[in-house]
Amino acid sequence: MEQEEQARIGALAGIFGAMTFYVLLALAIWSSGDWRFGYDFLSDLGASGPYGWLFNSAVVILGALGIAFTWFLYPFVSWSRLGKTATITFDLGCVFLMLVGIFPIDTGDLHDKVSWAFFILIVLSLMLMMVPFRDHRTLGRPGFIATLAVVLLTIIDLLMVYSGLMRYELCEALVVLCLTTWVMVISVFILYKLRTDSFIVNTGND
Repeated sequence: MEQEEQARIGALAGIFGAMTFYVLLALAIWSSGDWRFGYDFLSDLGASGPYGWLFNSAVVILGALGIAFTWFLYPFVSWSRLGKTATITFDLGCVFLMLVGIFPIDTGDLHDKVSWAFFILIVLSLMLMMVPFRDHRTLGRPGFIATLAVVLLTIIDLLMVYSGLMRYELCEALVVLCLTTWVMVISVFILYKLRTDSFIVNTGND
């Protein structure tokens, strides 16, 4: 498989995963009837009931396609040790995201543990990914800025929660939506570069 085609498949996986998540999340919110943004956890949508499968399926699909997203894009950041580490860490985060759906909120402490593992691993992976994105001739500044924005938002949200200025439920929702949007933005950007024949594979600025 040519590396450009490999990148295209990864980008399409990212877009499809993000769009599927948005649609199933919207259906889960609509079906719940009483879920409130910023006042209820997203995971509450996956509680036992006739529509809990909507949210649980959403995170399982997003996690699976998130692995595909980084697996197919791995060659494009593998020139950097940080890039290699970041993609592996991102994949582990996606595995725990799938476990969030497999072990819904009704499972109690187990659900909390896999949820925290997902958040920590994904944010850590983005922090590691900023440098290879910045130095990549194609991803460059746009990829770096998009990744930095998500990392900063996550840190600011957590600080606001710690200081009592934000509900944790709101922080959770904002971070998840921003992470999903990040996957979408990076995927669309890669498809655009492939379309304009300006995608350089597996190299930094050196």
